[in-house]
Order: sequence, then structure tokens, then C-alpha cells
Amino acid sequence: ANPSTARTLLFPDESDTLATRIFARNANNLNAGIINDNRLSTNVPLLNANNTFTGNNYLNGGLRLKRTTTGVSYTVLVSDIYIGITGADPITMTLPAAATAGAGKLYIFKDEDGGAPAGNRTVDGNAAETIDNAATYVISTARGSVMIICDGSNWHIISKIQ
Repeated sequence: ANPSTARTLLFPDESDTLATRIFARNANNLNAGIINDNRLSTNVPLLNANNTFTGNNYLNGGLRLKRTTTGVSYTVLVSDIYIGITGADPITMTLPAAATAGAGKLYIFKDEDGGAPAGNRTVDGNAAETIDNAATYVISTARGSVMIICDGSNWHIISKIQ
């Protein structure tokens, strides 16, 4: 079968009506699709050519995030999401450039084993970039964490546990 050929599949939805989902390959050769749900008046694209979800999208089930763990200082990758930090030594997580990460990029840093009191976990903005107007953010309490988001120029704390 040609991978770029659209296919029509029928799936029962939660109200026992049928929703038609038409899937094809997008420009990046990833599955993209359109859902034609009889509860909606028009077709709603699920994933556009830039791999961005648009329209009303529902996650019915679990979500699995990329999980990275380290016990040494680490240069954070754009592809990382959750970084678990272990060990008793001081550890620095160096963020990628905000312009490279892009507006909306989210990271979660967690002291997974409670070693932060013995060795701080430092999240360091790239070059002169800041995290809530500070050069760094330090997790210093056992099992502490911080979630940050990028605006394309700097980083902002969404939540923290200290």
C-alpha cells in the first residue's frame, strides 16, 4: 500500500455513534489526520504539516512524556521534557538557547532521590537568558521540583515545589 494514500477508518465514539477518521502522511512523514465527527459541524484537523495539533483535541487515556535522568551536570536537549536528577553532588542543568527551544517549550526538573540538600540542583539559563529574571534557579530541598516555560527569549517558572 502507498503510505501517502488516505485511508478511512470507522471507530465508535463514547456516545455509540460513528466518527470517521481520515489519516494521511504529512510533509514530515508522520501520521496526520482529519476527524469528521458527527458531533461537529465541520472537519477538524488533528495535526497540521508543522506537527501542531489544532482544533478541539481530546486525550482519552494516558500521556507519556520523554523522561531523562542524570546524576551529573547536563546540557538539556530541546527534545527533553522531564529531567530527573539524582545523586548527592551539586548538579547544573544548562538550558538550550530560548530562541532554539522556542516559545511554549516546557521543562520539568525534579530532585528524584532527595539528594538536593547535599548538592543543589541548579537550572541555568543559556548565556544571559534568565529564569524569572534570575540567572539560575536552584532546587535545594529534598524532592523539590520546578516547571518552566519559554517565551522565545527567556524562561518563566510555572510551578515549583521547594
